[in-house]
Amino acid sequence: MQTHEIFSCPFCNCSKTNSQELNNNFQIVHTKDNPKTKCYFCKASFRGKHIASHLARHTQEKAYECRYCNLSCVHQTTLKTHIAAKHRGTEEGRELWKILRKKCYFCNKYFVSYGCLHKHMVVHTMETRRSKFPK
Repeated sequence: MQTHEIFSCPFCNCSKTNSQELNNNFQIVHTKDNPKTKCYFCKASFRGKHIASHLARHTQEKAYECRYCNLSCVHQTTLKTHIAAKHRGTEEGRELWKILRKKCYFCNKYFVSYGCLHKHMVVHTMETRRSKFPK
């Protein structure tokens, strides 16, 4: 049996079963036509529905579950990157890989995200430094 965390509004006695419902309460009850909504945990401001994604960082609510393994993610984009990287043998993984992959223009290798590509680029910058400054 899965237990669900209860999210309580810090401004009223309202309790919700997920951060999106709590955010809806906050926007409807505690704001007045404000184009930006402030996070009630850290006071950062967001427009539109972006606050819900931000709130998940504070609550650690992992709403996105991988259908191939037991990984749960806070953000849908993290789950898609995971599937493309770890489950490339599945049809979904292959399709996501085609969409998400990033190409290194130095060696033509592909990476699942800009973060992975950025980490890889150190190889090329170190080679460039070594060739410019031989021992």
